Amino acid sequence: MRLRSFGGVIAHGMLVMGFIGQAIGQWLKVKDLKKFTTRFKAMTRPGEKITVQGRVVDENETCWICEAETVNEAAEVKVKDTLKLKNNYFYGCSRELTRYVKFVMLIAVLQENLFNNHAVMDEVSKIKGELAMREYVTTKQEINKNSLPYNLYQKAKKFGIWNPVDIDFSQDKEDWKKLNGEQQLELLTQFAQFIGGEEAVTQDILPMIMAVSKKGWFEEESYLTTFLFEEAKHAEFFSLFLEEIGVTEDLTHLLSPGYRKLFDETLPAVMGKLLEDQSPEAMIDAAVTYNIFAEGVLAETGYWFFHEALSRANLFPGFISGIRNVKRDEGRHIGFGTFLIQRLISENPELDLFERVQQRLQELLPIAMMLTERKEGEEVTSLGIERGKSMEFAMKQLQARLTVLSRAKGKTLEEIYNTDIALEEV
Repeated sequence: MRLRSFGGVIAHGMLVMGFIGQAIGQWLKVKDLKKFTTRFKAMTRPGEKITVQGRVVDENETCWICEAETVNEAAEVKVKDTLKLKNNYFYGCSRELTRYVKFVMLIAVLQENLFNNHAVMDEVSKIKGELAMREYVTTKQEINKNSLPYNLYQKAKKFGIWNPVDIDFSQDKEDWKKLNGEQQLELLTQFAQFIGGEEAVTQDILPMIMAVSKKGWFEEESYLTTFLFEEAKHAEFFSLFLEEIGVTEDLTHLLSPGYRKLFDETLPAVMGKLLEDQSPEAMIDAAVTYNIFAEGVLAETGYWFFHEALSRANLFPGFISGIRNVKRDEGRHIGFGTFLIQRLISENPELDLFERVQQRLQELLPIAMMLTERKEGEEVTSLGIERGKSMEFAMKQLQARLTVLSRAKGKTLEEIYNTDIALEEV
């Protein structure tokens, strides 16, 4: 660009800004940049040797604040940029090493052979090798023992140790014989979907455990180990119950289209995505589908059914005592999912994740309708459940979950960590 007022030929400011972007893009993933702003400071003229340099200037709960600038040989700043980078980008390395690596990775000399600069490449490769070394929150005595996930972990150890084999199902066996064929079929349909669902979620929680581990959230990871154990135990509970009352046949044919849609398609897809994508959006979708919808809406509706159909009629005392334990375990699971979603909403206010929660639940609503629908013309089921009551209860649960989740908007991470909102189900 040549203008008399500029005193001769100058390089366009966007070109110099592009040098910074090119240098940063060579080392960092674009998706990990939360914000990138530029300020032009001085003109650049032909013959000047321009260098990109950078540093970490601050950090908070969600990001690293970095500065990058182009300077000439006289240290005159030409362009200055401010970057916000997700702070989990360098998970697993010490703070001191992280700062050094970020500094090295933001430095590049803008010459003709810039991105073939073997010295820079070799140095970064060397440091990347050092990043493979883990950092242990336990040895550093940095476990957050006041956090909600750690609180749930303690509760799981205290209340989650019940054993299905200790339950006496002798009266349940006699009660089963009292039911007519239609009543038995109605119950078997519920049992089949519960036992199948418990097995499915035992498998599907594994990617969530891996996702929080990759993020370095040790307290969440600790709690999720009990989560996995409990889901497997719930499947065992239903299996033992059916065996004790004499039901040994294959119940697969009783799995409804709604069940198949959720547990064979929707849930494994959204949970499996976490193996490759731990973004806030992916984790929101997973937690909403698993914890809020499958557990907080559908399973809770199932417990309501068992209470209405069995407990009020003083039937199946062994099964009802086991269901109380299952419900208490699941209350902690729902509490964890509520906390996780609240945390993600708090950490990422620019993403409007609460809107995503609402949209996701709206997408899942037809499955709830499929799972609670009754035979055409059936006003009251064989076990006394009135038409529409199950869906009515499910909708109440759905609205209750949304109300709790909406409270995360505007809260700090510290407030979310120390909240007791999510424990309302425990």
